[in-house]
Amino acid sequence: MSDLVQNHECEWSGLKFKAVEAIGESIDIHHLKLNLTDQSISIHTRKHCTFDGVGALADILRKNQFQIKRLPLQIIGRDPGPWERIKLMFRFFSHAGKMNDVWKDDINFQNIGANKECAYAYFTKEQSSHLAETKKTNFSSFLITQIDQACLPYLTKNNHGRKWILPINMRTKKDKLDFGNFTSSFVLHTGNDIHEGQLQDEINNAIRENLHWGSWQYTLLPKYIPKKLLFYLASKTKNQAFGFLSNLGLWPNKNITHQNQSEIDQFLWIPISLATAVVPVAAGVLNWNGHTILSLRLHSSLNVDCETTFKIMKNWVKNIYTNTKMSGDLPHVTLQDLPS
Repeated sequence: MSDLVQNHECEWSGLKFKAVEAIGESIDIHHLKLNLTDQSISIHTRKHCTFDGVGALADILRKNQFQIKRLPLQIIGRDPGPWERIKLMFRFFSHAGKMNDVWKDDINFQNIGANKECAYAYFTKEQSSHLAETKKTNFSSFLITQIDQACLPYLTKNNHGRKWILPINMRTKKDKLDFGNFTSSFVLHTGNDIHEGQLQDEINNAIRENLHWGSWQYTLLPKYIPKKLLFYLASKTKNQAFGFLSNLGLWPNKNITHQNQSEIDQFLWIPISLATAVVPVAAGVLNWNGHTILSLRLHSSLNVDCETTFKIMKNWVKNIYTNTKMSGDLPHVTLQDLPS
């Protein structure tokens, strides 16, 4: 890794993934390149200790001759400074709360490694435009409520509160590197018939309270902890949340271009997020050239097969389609094996 990255806070944030890898978990981020003409797939992989989802995709696109002037930036607040960050970190802990016992009885968090299968689906441009317009003020919160409900029949034994993680891009104008983890998060709480409006209120309150800066300070703790202690703590960390939704935003844009328009029109890029025993349900969303693309990967600790992944994904897509009153065909769900 370059000296520029080593001297940046994002390097400390990435170190926790090395600790996770040391206990046997995969820390691979995959981006799938889907050819719309023949439906063929090529798989591109980066390590999460070096890249977050946005940076990984940018690095892969550059290898595919895309010109990238600037990556998506943080748009929700200024750095409050180191001392205020520490206060916000403890507030972030308090807000996050504990993980309830919601899993089915056969869950085994001693299992290591994500399932080798993922599932994906994509909406037409017309459907995607309808979705964006219908849910323009609460897009991520809506998607979380829809996948949360899709998971209930297959993964839970009750409807008690569940914790979902929503990663937040922390890049600023001075951060021009692809490398590094520029990601903090909000912790959101679902269950007991909580609807998207309530979830969006939780996001808005977290933004107002600057909790993403508290989360960011938490991700930097490896800077202050001896490496042996960090790796020991990683080996003892148990399940902390139900799942997360990684929203990578709109691609390409005025800062991300290709001289050959067919590279944009003929292919879709599908983000596959990292699933671990700590957060075993990994969902992703990205808009590529007007298509909203969804993905899902589950961790082996959930003790479910590829058919369950397929069913949850199908339910998620159907929930979105039905609850936004879309027209056209229901998107097709595809299962894809990933490198072990």
